[in-house]
Amino acid sequence: SRHVRRALRPRLNQLLPTRQQVHSLVGRFIKTAIVFLGAGLLIGGWMVVRRELYGVFANPYEVSAHTHVILVGFVMMMILGVALWMFPRPSSQSRQQCVLSGNCHVPGVTISGFGYW
Repeated sequence: SRHVRRALRPRLNQLLPTRQQVHSLVGRFIKTAIVFLGAGLLIGGWMVVRRELYGVFANPYEVSAHTHVILVGFVMMMILGVALWMFPRPSSQSRQQCVLSGNCHVPGVTISGFGYW
């Protein structure tokens, strides 16, 4: 039995798919989305605690901030990250241009979302 497993191990390693590296821009979008999700959950939790413990209901600005952080921040960044991950990589000639433009887009989208507050 041990000899059979040793004999099959190289073949199994050839059949299993290799783990591909995620493009750094995709990882940045997804990590930013998770940060927005955490911020949205903190804002929502804070509103629930204030309502349940102190009887203070959230005003429309707090509800709007919570909604925008979740929908615009989390959902939009996750959609952008997954879409960029699913589409094929650009050719090697245009890859550097994509990385350069992406380094401007992620902070730009993030800062523009905070500009609403």
